[in-house]
Amino acid sequence: MFFVFLRGFALVLSLAVATASPLCPVSGFDTEGPAAGLFQDVTKGSELNDALIPCPQCGSEDVVKIVYGYPTEETLEKAEAGEVHLGGCVIGHFDPNRYCKHCGHEWLQQ
Repeated sequence: MFFVFLRGFALVLSLAVATASPLCPVSGFDTEGPAAGLFQDVTKGSELNDALIPCPQCGSEDVVKIVYGYPTEETLEKAEAGEVHLGGCVIGHFDPNRYCKHCGHEWLQQ
């Protein structure tokens, strides 16, 4: 019973710290100030390899980046124009970051 309490307390504490953190406010990532370089702004490019390789499944070169997180107006406009693909709000370490517009295949390009 004590471990269940500890687990719940740890979850509440981690949520409180994440919400109160100045590095990651609820409205989005901090893009100004001393922590500006810690987070990637998805509308300004990628820290990953920017060279788009052809789709490993069909060979098409009609490939776009997958953008995760809550999209901004600019990101929504890029998605509607077909310049990026929206991957959802949940961000993982090994989620795919490339999307083939020809066959719909998603993969992780490093």
